Amino acid sequence: MNAGSYAKPLDDSEKATTAFCAALHLDSGRLSVREGLTALLSRDLVVAPMSLDDHRARLKRFPAHADSLHALFRYWARVHQNDRAFCAAGVLTFLKSADAAETTFYAEGCSWLAHETQGRLTQPELEALVHPGARNPLFELLRAIGGQLATLYPPRFDLLGVDRRADRLKDDSVLCKAVRSVAQVFGVGEFEVYQARRTRVDLETSEPLSVCVGHDLARKYNLREQKFLLGRAALGLLNKTAVLKKLSVTEATELLGNSVRIHQPGYAGLGSRNDGASKRLRKAYSWKAVRAIAAPALAIARGEPLDVAHTIEALGWSADRAGLIVCGDVAAGLDMLLRDDPSAPGLRTSDRAQVLGAVAKRRELRELLTYALSDDFFCLRARLGLTVH
Repeated sequence: MNAGSYAKPLDDSEKATTAFCAALHLDSGRLSVREGLTALLSRDLVVAPMSLDDHRARLKRFPAHADSLHALFRYWARVHQNDRAFCAAGVLTFLKSADAAETTFYAEGCSWLAHETQGRLTQPELEALVHPGARNPLFELLRAIGGQLATLYPPRFDLLGVDRRADRLKDDSVLCKAVRSVAQVFGVGEFEVYQARRTRVDLETSEPLSVCVGHDLARKYNLREQKFLLGRAALGLLNKTAVLKKLSVTEATELLGNSVRIHQPGYAGLGSRNDGASKRLRKAYSWKAVRAIAAPALAIARGEPLDVAHTIEALGWSADRAGLIVCGDVAAGLDMLLRDDPSAPGLRTSDRAQVLGAVAKRRELRELLTYALSDDFFCLRARLGLTVH
């Protein structure tokens, strides 16, 4: 008996779902089967747009709430918003909470997902990509000075296993092309690429800034995972955040505060006043950078106190967003972020309890889960041609 028989005359939705999934597994290109599964989901779930908003509001508070994720998937599948349904199924797959229909829908969507994009985000889209917690004058200040710090915070290529003379990659190398294809999405053009022996993907404070890519990146990670790592690095290039990995929060606060004092010498916030440090910074910065920091310095000096630690965290969350966008596959991007935790080397990503425990513990995972179901994310996927139809 076929899936249609279960779905209509016998009214057995559970067996019908199983049969549809089996049919799709055997032949994912059968349009009638796909339409039948969508119709079954539509009949199974009664959800109005108002209740859909309620589910999305709940997920902003509890990003791993499985019931709401199931509801979003079924509604979006019912109204043929396939890319949104694919993303919801991807989140459920990451959380090890997907049912048979969601697992099949996600697997089929992965096969339809484009591998490359030639699109480029506009300036307003790039600004919107930045997490709200980093949209402040501190971020503007950092972006103005972050590419000017090679003399004060020199690159340590040796720690990454890079020989600067031997390991600089030419533009026509496969690895360099991969990095630049992702960087162009974010409008980043001026940087150098090095092959490294002791890192996956990392940034260094050379002038121009450098991306150091592990020589075994392609062997250890699939294409989607590579894109996630390269997307994070590309936004770091754009936002000039390479220096942050070298500094504690206290040191970053001193750097930013003394940069403000180049234009606002009486400023008493952000660390202790150090006229000598401000002079050294002014000497290190180009005239263009000195001019660029005038406006954010004034805003910082006249505005409310800003939280440097939170801004740095939010810049990291912004980079995660960029990685997820160019990755295309929500489950793969989230899984990469889950595994990016040196404090939990024994984490089993196949264990639902451990995954949910990590989500509860780590804010960066919750932030990315929330973004993965946002309208901003869906719009950027469409702009770059990385959607499932």
